[in-house]
Amino acid sequence: MPQNRKARSEKILGSLGIKLNPYLPVIEDISEIELKSPEEIVKRGLTAFLTAQTAFDIDKGNTTESRNFFLPLLKKFSLENELTEDEKFIMFSENISPRLVTDIVWRMERCYTLFWACGLIDGDLDYPENTHNLEEIVSIIQNSQCLDDIVKRTQMRSAEEILDKADLIYRMDWACVDKRINGNGNNKSLIKSLFSKKSTSGGNDGSSHNRLHLNSDVTVEFHKGLNWVIGAYGAENWDNISADT
Repeated sequence: MPQNRKARSEKILGSLGIKLNPYLPVIEDISEIELKSPEEIVKRGLTAFLTAQTAFDIDKGNTTESRNFFLPLLKKFSLENELTEDEKFIMFSENISPRLVTDIVWRMERCYTLFWACGLIDGDLDYPENTHNLEEIVSIIQNSQCLDDIVKRTQMRSAEEILDKADLIYRMDWACVDKRINGNGNNKSLIKSLFSKKSTSGGNDGSSHNRLHLNSDVTVEFHKGLNWVIGAYGAENWDNISADT
């Protein structure tokens, strides 16, 4: 099965014109993973998402206002004890490095894979070309009274479907690393705050998912998110998930 999964991924990469490495090993078999439960995924995804939104505002100079908005949401969904060390810095520290702020903002893309895996986002996992619109999640948050309301909405995808995506993204991430090392890096898209009262929905340019471009920042966050969902490489520490290629 892992070999078949690898072959399917390589066929997709070939059809998209993405460089592949036939010597990359297979990923874990279904018998070797520890798939997270819907509740675990929702807790981690929501905590990271709300923290990422806070980091976005901090980057714009709106630290106090943002914390006053998002900390009550964390409490509303009983997520205060789910914060990682990095996330605690974002929510409480007066001295935050710009690098950490940027890193936390990009983790919104990691959250996307979690919400996809537990079925809170419909459809296939998007091609990692552009940053993603998570207004579906904002709507769910705004229309839920407690964590259980959100957990009840989940429809967990099968382990096989998640592993198929994990294998494909792993190989895409290798292509990004290879491209970065050998030149021709790619452009970064901007992540917007979805909770901003002044922001508009926008951002949908109708891009096709079969364009021959990978956003390395999005791809690596997808890789880390899926590794966390399947428990690859002991990926329990959200702040330091391995995405080896």
